[in-house]
Amino acid sequence: MATQHRRTIARQRKEGSSRLSLGRAGHAASAAYLPLPPTIQCNGSGCTVENYQRIWADRKPCKAAQALYPTSEGELFQVVALASRTGSKVKVVGSSHSYSKLVCPGGDDGLIISTQHLNSLIHVNLSSLTVTAHAGVQLRDLIVRLAEFGLTLPHSPVWHGVSIAGMISTGAHGSGMWHRGGSPHDYVVGMRLIVPADEEEGFAKIIDLREQDADLNAARLSLGVLGAISQVTFQLEPMFKRSASLEIREDTQLDGDGIVDFAKGHEFGEICWYPFSGKALFKVSDRMDAGAVGDGAYNMAILDRLGVDFIESMRHGLEAAEESRSLSELCQEEKKTMKLRQSSGDGLVNFGNTFIGYPVVGLNHKMQTSGGCEKEEELPPIVTPTRIDFNPSHEHQTDTENDFVDQVVHSPPQTDKLETCLWNPTIKYGFFFFHTAISIPISRAADAIAEIKRLRDLNPESMCSLAYSGGIWIRFLAASEAYLAVPTESIMFEFMYYRARDPFTPRLHQDLFEEIEQILVNKYGGKPHWGKNRNLAFGNMHTRTVHVAKFLDVRQRFDPSSLFSNEWTDAILGIKSSSPQDVQTFQDHCALEGLCVCKEDSHCHPARGYFCRPGLAYKDARVCRYEKPESSNLPLLSFRGIA
Repeated sequence: MATQHRRTIARQRKEGSSRLSLGRAGHAASAAYLPLPPTIQCNGSGCTVENYQRIWADRKPCKAAQALYPTSEGELFQVVALASRTGSKVKVVGSSHSYSKLVCPGGDDGLIISTQHLNSLIHVNLSSLTVTAHAGVQLRDLIVRLAEFGLTLPHSPVWHGVSIAGMISTGAHGSGMWHRGGSPHDYVVGMRLIVPADEEEGFAKIIDLREQDADLNAARLSLGVLGAISQVTFQLEPMFKRSASLEIREDTQLDGDGIVDFAKGHEFGEICWYPFSGKALFKVSDRMDAGAVGDGAYNMAILDRLGVDFIESMRHGLEAAEESRSLSELCQEEKKTMKLRQSSGDGLVNFGNTFIGYPVVGLNHKMQTSGGCEKEEELPPIVTPTRIDFNPSHEHQTDTENDFVDQVVHSPPQTDKLETCLWNPTIKYGFFFFHTAISIPISRAADAIAEIKRLRDLNPESMCSLAYSGGIWIRFLAASEAYLAVPTESIMFEFMYYRARDPFTPRLHQDLFEEIEQILVNKYGGKPHWGKNRNLAFGNMHTRTVHVAKFLDVRQRFDPSSLFSNEWTDAILGIKSSSPQDVQTFQDHCALEGLCVCKEDSHCHPARGYFCRPGLAYKDARVCRYEKPESSNLPLLSFRGIA
């Protein structure tokens, strides 16, 4: 079956098919590696920080005066003290794999602290079954190290190329409601933070939190506004194995108590729902003893290196559908795509790189997360020293004597065959997308699913847009004690969809995605994932977050001058205003990018036939819907000429 899968990929890439999906691999033979661009870039006039797609939700840059790269807790202390002494805004940046502007210092004169080189500590305590690690340690390195001691972190996000501090600070998660649940921040039992302080204390101080400290519930998931995390301590478990199988089922099994029964019946279960086909791909995943037979792994294709030509063919396929205003080809391919994912293992392998059948059984750290595209193993990073600037004016310094290091990006190899990450923003026709992830209480899940089905039945073809990126991904979360996390057992709905390079270009079936967002957020009290989502999803978050007052009390004590906060975190936490409009920007075409929920036609694009209208299933929604004029002189939408 794996051979058949590879042949299918080869045929489609040769044909330049527009029907490729994220469930299929696309390796180029003997290809060179195209590295991801650096998250932080500096020149003589200052620095910028970018997210993994290089473009923030509002498409405005994040600027700072300096970027500093501490390699130890002592150096991190010096940087925080510098910010405190000079009154500078400061933000800590890990992999910057979040969509929203959590890592942007306020204004252009702030400081950026990179944890890229704060990664030398991984201390395993066998008696307490804990590990303490530096903030910048990568998840992939942590879980491999733990396995050497026969230990494991039970849950993690599916992408292993994140720093551990960034992972917990944004609420990144896996799937599961058993025990402590699927969120790594709920396994944090200790933390050391460096926070601003008075001159008598050296302008900074260390706060050492343990599990019995109530303030740890703020620090576990902090959005980076409490201070700079130095070390994190996780509670571990003895190594175990997972067993995983993929099953195609009718989506009627999501109705009633079906979704709850599945979540409670499988410790690591998750679902990819294809609404147009009325089917779902259930990942049945359970714990097994470490001695169970099997050496399987999870090598998710879209997180491994992909051929640049393959990535571009995917983008061209989406652009062709947008330009033709037809999803008929995608609809025809949806069931085939689902079956191919199931029959090929969809990244699950029994041994080596081979899939031979279900169940796939393997050690937890090999089955829980995936990646590979983000790191070039063959070439070590090239580093050059820079210095920490203690000059309050933040004037650019050119001498290179001191302790902090910055990474120099080498030029990509000159070759026609390249491999890289799916989202590499340096690819002209790369995969550029919106990413929505919203959780609701699982007690309301069946009603929300029924609402989305009603929307599907009113316009079935529009749902085929979801199939191209894997359908609606459903995962499960346990109730958490972290103040900014979900307080009840919850279900996370997640999906990706096309984003135009031109911010003023409407999307085909734009109203579908807007209505689903508003169904989940407004009708069912949903909470957006802190590190994903478009701006509109964060309206009135301070009233939808049960323990926000407790969190803000800790923030005030740890950082009374708000040096680690910015306009975005103030808005989503309701610090300076109680208005839900603070996170929205109302201007012409603002709804096209999710900067606002439309109130009038100009927020959509009436010149191209998109008007602000009520939702189809959820009438209180306000969405940008295309209305074909009787005789239209509207310009044709064109994408391929847009860089």
